[in-house]
Amino acid sequence: MSANDNEKAKPVQDLQKLIAGIKDLKSNPKQEKEELFQSLYPTIKEALDRAVTQNSVLAFLKANGLKLSPNTFRTMLTAASKRAEENDLKLTGQQARNS
Repeated sequence: MSANDNEKAKPVQDLQKLIAGIKDLKSNPKQEKEELFQSLYPTIKEALDRAVTQNSVLAFLKANGLKLSPNTFRTMLTAASKRAEENDLKLTGQQARNS
């Protein structure tokens, strides 16, 4: 048996240590921004529908700790809109099946 075979055959020694280590891993900041933006999307869409400018929304978000470039804002807005549409379609399909 080679050294590599011994390493592959080793049982996990301390499962709790591994679990704790994984729980302590930091999430990706980009993912956090995307999740936060997705949560804010309905409110942002309402503001834009009321003719609030994108620059005003961006300035407000920046002042409150969510700094986005105009390009990133538009990209995230498009992605959030698509996700919202997909969710609406899923809900409509589920309601039709339940009827």
